[in-house]
Amino acid sequence: DNIENMVWYQTLGKDAHPVLDASHAVVYTTAEKSCDGNVIGEGEYTNDESLASVIPEHTFENGVCTVCGDAQEGFIEIDADGFYNISDSKQLVWFAAAVNNGEYGLNARLTADIDMTEFTGDQYMLNEYTGTFDGQEHSLTINIQTDDQQKTAFFRYTKGNATIRNLTIHGTIETGAKFAAGIVSQANDNTTIENCASYVQINSFAG
Repeated sequence: DNIENMVWYQTLGKDAHPVLDASHAVVYTTAEKSCDGNVIGEGEYTNDESLASVIPEHTFENGVCTVCGDAQEGFIEIDADGFYNISDSKQLVWFAAAVNNGEYGLNARLTADIDMTEFTGDQYMLNEYTGTFDGQEHSLTINIQTDDQQKTAFFRYTKGNATIRNLTIHGTIETGAKFAAGIVSQANDNTTIENCASYVQINSFAG
């Protein structure tokens, strides 16, 4: 689907298989696609670009696509220090979407106490975090419920030189899986956690 990085070509009806030769034709699909480019329907292959399926626009709500979960570029502006200043729950959900879609090293500062209980944990738990998250003495209130997802925490796991500081987390975690934690479930590599506190009640039903 990424025509800019095209390396394989095939003239349908002539080539028995794809070839590394740009003199042959580009192959397109007529199948329906979702806004992240994934094929979600059935279709045929064609060399006619005019018949190719079109990727629809994202449907953003509060900075996050309701279809594929992508983060809307520019929903929050980054400051001169390289931090996103987060003041409410919707901005934090956007930040989590950006991190979990591959921008693991983003930095954030909280500018207010934030209550996340209107959202599900899957919308704001951070995976593979490598950046700096500064609570600036503010607190998060969470309510996370999972059945079989291990490593349930606001920071599910960190790696690299991740730094988490000046943050207090309140709330509840209910899970049927292992390794739940109030702040970080699994801290890898050179993770630094300083001046943080957890008042999270964890109810685990893991066998």
